[in-house]
Amino acid sequence: MVTVRGSNLNFNPYLCPIKKQVMQENTFHHIRHHLHQHPELSGRESNTARFIEEQLQPFAPTKIIRHVGGHGLLAEYFFSENGQTLLFRADMDAVAVQEPNELPYHSLIPGVAHKCGHDGHTTILLRFARMLHDHPLQQGRVLLLFQPAEENGSGSKAVLDTKILDYYAIDRVFALHNIPGAPTSAVLCKEGSFTCAVVSVSIALAGKTSHAAEPRNGISPIPATLHIVEELQRWNNTNIQSDDYFLATIVEIHVGEEAYGVSAGNSVIRATLRAKTDHRLNEYTEKLKHLVIADCENTPGLQHKIRWLEPFSANENDKQAVATIKSAALREGFNYVEVENPLAGAKTSGYSLNGTKEPCSVWEPAKTVPRFTPRTTTSQTNSSKPEPGYSIPWHPYRKLPPTGTSSKLSFRHTIHFGEYKY
Repeated sequence: MVTVRGSNLNFNPYLCPIKKQVMQENTFHHIRHHLHQHPELSGRESNTARFIEEQLQPFAPTKIIRHVGGHGLLAEYFFSENGQTLLFRADMDAVAVQEPNELPYHSLIPGVAHKCGHDGHTTILLRFARMLHDHPLQQGRVLLLFQPAEENGSGSKAVLDTKILDYYAIDRVFALHNIPGAPTSAVLCKEGSFTCAVVSVSIALAGKTSHAAEPRNGISPIPATLHIVEELQRWNNTNIQSDDYFLATIVEIHVGEEAYGVSAGNSVIRATLRAKTDHRLNEYTEKLKHLVIADCENTPGLQHKIRWLEPFSANENDKQAVATIKSAALREGFNYVEVENPLAGAKTSGYSLNGTKEPCSVWEPAKTVPRFTPRTTTSQTNSSKPEPGYSIPWHPYRKLPPTGTSSKLSFRHTIHFGEYKY
C-alpha cells in the first residue's frame, strides 16, 4: 500500500526528538547520531521511515510518498515542468552486527548496527532536502528516494515493483555510498563498471546415511562436495584489472552430523560469487549449475538443490553523468579521484553534495539507475486512479497522453540503480 502525505503529521516524540524550530549547523550530526542509535534491519525500517519523514517536514517537499517498496520514502521537490527530473537515492537499513559501546552514540538495539554507513547516507539526503528548500531550483523536479532493504538485495526491486517511478519521466538517477579509507570529502568515480556483480549460492546435496562400518550401503555426498569446492577455487581469477575477473568465496561447508557411527548422507556448500560484469557472472552461475548436476550424476542417487540469494547487479556508470559529477566536484573544490578498477564489493557509491563532517562523506554515481523502461498502461493513463492498492494521484502539472494510447517512460541518461538490473 502506497500513501501520499502533503501535510505535517504527529509522531512519537521518542522517535523524533530533534526540534524543528531552529536548524543549527550541527543538527545533521544529531540526526545521524539518532539514526545510528536506532538501527533497523532490512524490511523492518518503520521507525526509521517515520523519523525521516518528521525531519523532512521543515524542508517542505512538494509531497512525500510513503511505503515505497516497503518502508521507503520518496520526497518530491517540484519547481516547474521545464527542465530535467533527477532522482537521488540513499539507503536506510542496518546490518545484524553487535556494536561495542565505544561511541557515545552507539547502537541501542542489541545485535543491530549501522556498520555500513546508511545512517550517514540518509543524513546526507536530508541535508540535500534542506538545500533544495533554502535554495530552490529555477526549473525541473528533484526526487529524493530513501530506499529500504539494501543490505539483503531486495529493496530496489521492491521499489520498482510499486510502479511509483512510472509516474516520472526521470532523466538521471544518482546514488551514494561512503568509502571507508578514502580521503575526507573526496569524490570517487569512474565510467563503466564501478562495482562488481555479486550473487550468493547455497548448494544442498542429499544422499543416504549408512552405518559407519558399511559406507558402501549409503550414498555419500563427500566426493561431489569436495569436487565442487575444488572447482570453484580453480575458477578464481583474482586479477581485478582483468575482464575475466571472478572470485568465488566459500563461506560455509557442512557435511554430515556429529554421529561417529553414521556415514555422512548430506552436505551444504555456501559461497559468494562475484565478477566484473553481469554477463560474466551469469556465465559462471550456469557453469556451476552444470558442475553440480554432473557431480550428482556421477554419484547415483545423490540429489541436489541450488538456491541463489541476494543478487547484486554490476554498476555501469553513464559517461555523461560521470562527466557532470566530475565537473561539479571540481567546481566546488572537492578532490576528484578517478577509480582505476571496479570495487569488488556490491555496495552503493556516492558523490558528495554537502559538508557533513563524517569520515569520508562522499557521493559517487554507482549503483544507481535501473536499465529498464517503465511503462504506464493504457488503463492507467486514461484514468485518474493507478493500479489497485495505490493512493497516488496523477500530478496536476503532468500532461496525460491522449485517450487510447500508452505512455512509455524511459531513462535517457542512466547509471545503474540498486542491486538488480531490469
